[in-house]
Amino acid sequence: MSFVSIFLQLLYHLGARKIALSGLGPTGSIPYSFSTLCRNNLSCVTNINNAVLPFNAGLVSLVDQLNRELNDARFIYLNSTGILSSGDPSVLGKSSNLLVEDVTIY
Repeated sequence: MSFVSIFLQLLYHLGARKIALSGLGPTGSIPYSFSTLCRNNLSCVTNINNAVLPFNAGLVSLVDQLNRELNDARFIYLNSTGILSSGDPSVLGKSSNLLVEDVTIY
């Protein structure tokens, strides 16, 4: 996470003041993972999906930290896992799929 922090601070020092950061989505559900790595094994898909959770948690903490330290800037965390977990895959990619609770604004 330190590389991400350094990069975001560099953007800030170059003049960026509004930055949105998207967490990682359920990577175990993408076709490559599902068909190649997991070979249609649903517990493998769950394990891959759960592997991104620590990164997303770290990103939320980083957004909190940067908003405290750089108070003239606005960092926003986009919960892409929440956005994509509607339970109905037919609605993915439609603008109505974005719910207010899936975007955390600080």
